[in-house]
Amino acid sequence: LSSVFNYSCMLSLPFVRIFLTEMQHNAFKSNFK
Repeated sequence: LSSVFNYSCMLSLPFVRIFLTEMQHNAFKSNFK
């Protein structure tokens, strides 16, 4: 069970990073509008 949880975390980590970076870019753009 723990191995499956770790595997899912490793899979979701890149998506979370991309999501956070996209939110940061959107906030950065909205600040300069």
